[in-house]
Formats: sequence, C-alpha cells, structure tokens
Amino acid sequence: MEQFDKQRSPETYENFCQLPDFSMGKVIVTREGDKIRLFGNLLQNPRIRALSVSEAEEHFLRTSKIDPARLARIYGFHEEISHTGKIIGGAFIMVHQGKVFITGESRSFGQADREDIQHCLADRQVEFDE
Repeated sequence: MEQFDKQRSPETYENFCQLPDFSMGKVIVTREGDKIRLFGNLLQNPRIRALSVSEAEEHFLRTSKIDPARLARIYGFHEEISHTGKIIGGAFIMVHQGKVFITGESRSFGQADREDIQHCLADRQVEFDE
C-alpha cells in the first residue's frame, strides 16, 4: 500500500468541485504527484433552501446517516466521481448560504483528511462534523 508523508507539504491544493448553494452530495480528495485535489458530485436540494443554517445542518447530519445504498442511489458512489489521481479519501458535503459542511467518510476509501479539504477550499468557510 502506498504511504504518504504527512509532513511533506504538497505544492498545490486545487478545487475542481462545483459548489452550488443549497446543494448536497459527495466529495473525494485525490493525490497526483504533489497535487492534492478535491472533486465532487453535488445536487441542488430545494428542501434545504427554506431552512435556517442550523436547521439545514441538522437535516444534513440526519441525511448523512441514512442507508448508504439509498445515498448512493441519490448521489452515486465516491469512485464514480470524475477525477484525476489516486483517491485518498471521501466525505459527504452540503453547501448552505455559502458555508460548506463536511461529515462522514467513503466506505471504499475512508475519511478525507480535513486539512486537505480545508486547503482545497481555502476561499470558503468550512465546518466539519465532530
């Protein structure tokens, strides 16, 4: 299994994920050489548009805990997200009023590193579920 030195900083972090407001979906983090990249598959969710940020966050956390097969029918599988590089982790994502919420992990690839996601989304406010 390929090991990566977490002390070595990649040259670049890149976001290739479209983040429409009021959307939910799945994201993956990939590594290709010294590049860490974020890719995703998000769908707009009209249901969360009418919710306050705290209500949307509660809905997001409840949704992330439903049957994985049901989530896959709605958002697909992490490995189906168009990407380049080796997948090194995945998560579930929601964008509400410009704020990004992240929770969970990919059943196939494990949890995406929070620092990698934060660096890829450096221009966004990102909140991670404990």
